[in-house]
Amino acid sequence: VAPIPGYTKKISEIHIDLRLRILDSPGVVLNEGGNVILREEKLVDPIGECTRMLSMMKDYAAVFRAFNVFDDVLKRAESSAAVADCLRRADELLSQPVSEEIAFGDNQGLSARECLLAELTRELLVCVARKKGKLLPGGIPDLDWAARNCIRDWNRGRVPFYKAPPTQEELAKEETLRSERQAGIQRMNELGMGEGNRILTELAPELDIDALFALSTGLVGDTEEDLGNYAILR
Repeated sequence: VAPIPGYTKKISEIHIDLRLRILDSPGVVLNEGGNVILREEKLVDPIGECTRMLSMMKDYAAVFRAFNVFDDVLKRAESSAAVADCLRRADELLSQPVSEEIAFGDNQGLSARECLLAELTRELLVCVARKKGKLLPGGIPDLDWAARNCIRDWNRGRVPFYKAPPTQEELAKEETLRSERQAGIQRMNELGMGEGNRILTELAPELDIDALFALSTGLVGDTEEDLGNYAILR
């Protein structure tokens, strides 16, 4: 079986012995004509595909080792505080179970994870490009070439790492955390409502013209009634 989706274009019958035959058929059927093989050279956003590949990993270090750049990224971390911080956060965030990934906050936690994966992808591609000697003019690493190279190895099974699917217990915990988060957001909205956002059950008191003129001329006294009128006018 070819590791590239779309490689098999027609049904073929393979004879193993007199009693056993294998029917090989296309697993991906595309309507467009021409070359329908989904090759990495045809990808519009190879760097984004590398980020998606890393998002399926629980152990990012294994991916760096698979491309023989783990020592390179550690050397970069010794000379760059940003790279060291990226690796530290990757150890904390990517090692969490699937059900714990939403516990880092509301949308802020998910956005932080996506930003971390983008940083981690860039470090991987920089190390791969330098390892292979693929540099653009000025010594800039060719990230696009490195991304296609990583996806090529991934498609051909050279990176045998994956993220295990969540268990039923993890899915139940994820649903519980999501419900608690939604309830917390609802409580925050209710507590943070101002006067203009509340649903009123009675009409506001009518405007007191005398109190309005008294306020404009500085005649508001210290009586309870005057203070009440002043509060209403505010």
